[in-house]
Amino acid sequence: MSKYICLADGSWTSPSESAGSIQCQSGSIEVCAVNSDNTGIKIGQGEMIAFSGTVYVRSTNKKQAIFTAVPFDIRGGGGGGGGGTPYTLPTASASVKGGIKIGKRLTITGEVLSADSQTADWSSTKTYAVGDTVSIDGKLYRCNTAHTASSPVDMSKWDAIYSDLAEWSANTGYNVGSVVIKDNSLYRCKTAHTSGSTFDTTEKANWDLIGGGSGGDAKITEDITANTAAGAIKVNDKVLKDTTFTEFVKQLLISEIAPTATFTATNSGLVKKGNSVTSTTLKLVLNSAGTGTYVSVQFLEGTTVIDTQTYVSGTNTYTYTYTPTNPIFTNTTFKAVLNYKKSDGTASTLTKEVKFTFVDPVYYGAVSTAPTTESDVIAVGNETVTDKRGRTVTYTLNNNKSCYCYPTSLGALTSIKDANNFEYIGSYDRTTVSVTVVVDGVSSTVPYYVYTLKDPVTITGFKQIFA
Repeated sequence: MSKYICLADGSWTSPSESAGSIQCQSGSIEVCAVNSDNTGIKIGQGEMIAFSGTVYVRSTNKKQAIFTAVPFDIRGGGGGGGGGTPYTLPTASASVKGGIKIGKRLTITGEVLSADSQTADWSSTKTYAVGDTVSIDGKLYRCNTAHTASSPVDMSKWDAIYSDLAEWSANTGYNVGSVVIKDNSLYRCKTAHTSGSTFDTTEKANWDLIGGGSGGDAKITEDITANTAAGAIKVNDKVLKDTTFTEFVKQLLISEIAPTATFTATNSGLVKKGNSVTSTTLKLVLNSAGTGTYVSVQFLEGTTVIDTQTYVSGTNTYTYTYTPTNPIFTNTTFKAVLNYKKSDGTASTLTKEVKFTFVDPVYYGAVSTAPTTESDVIAVGNETVTDKRGRTVTYTLNNNKSCYCYPTSLGALTSIKDANNFEYIGSYDRTTVSVTVVVDGVSSTVPYYVYTLKDPVTITGFKQIFA
């Protein structure tokens, strides 16, 4: 049984037998069963493997040597390659990657290639599934996101298979996603660029450190439950195993800051009972994202979503003009919900609201005699919308009386004072008059308190503080 040796330059001695052993003298080689496949075992420098049958061997520079005979098997063992149990390559499947079945005394070092057509060049017209592998710029990549390709290649959808990583090189063009070795550390390109002459601060800004070397991002090796608060970490919060040191420090030093926003709706607030809302423009202004990231804005009437808008970077004002199917006659709350992601990526919301509140009006003015009917109350003159009984009114009286009317549901007045804090409540008569209110075609009676000054006076700037 003879040995066939891969020489340092990638060439081979001419085989003369159909069985024997292969030893890798320099670099690495791959042994496979079919010339067109990439199914195989990678053999490192100084390692040896026995064979029989037809095998195809590629050296590091892809030169091939063909050994003729059948069938193909791989034998465990070393030395001259004799002994050991034969291991036949089964058909590749989801559970048997690359058709390699591993048993006692058979050592596989390095990477075992899958049975996909890995040497196929990437194509801009092909649809790729997760797990598909291609050759891009002479290196192997595995698809991480199903997609239909388009030019130029989107490297974010591919993961490098790190079996043949290149050292970082000066004055070299790199695509996003390219992976290199520099100073015993792995770096992934995040910005397409042509490298500079040295791996300095400017050059490093184009790369993400993904492991190795003294600059690797260490991980927490066990779950840790906090018994004290620190930064964003609260008592009983858990720092999970495999959290990177960078993430842990962020938790210690950065507290979550919620976003801020302002929400308005045209004509919102107090509305005279009997009137209706037929249209309103809702407006949400995003003021600050805090430590999170905006996602979308929703507008709601009560609990019903009436509009959803996706956040657009740089656009911080979102409006929606709402015209309800039926006019609104009763108290209604509108909400704006800002959907956002916290700094740790978890989803959260910020809710703002405005209300339309329907109330019976307050009437006030100068009268000759105290109102006794509904029409008298309405004819008092001035009308205002408020949900409180108290109000300050300045009257001009010419031998007549100050009058103040409001719904009894707000309760009786406890004080009426003038500008000098002099109590006047004893100078007023109080009566009750019913006023009819029509809401959406339905009539109802509302009792009003009517406060009227007992004696007529002539005065300008007569200030009355009703409370």
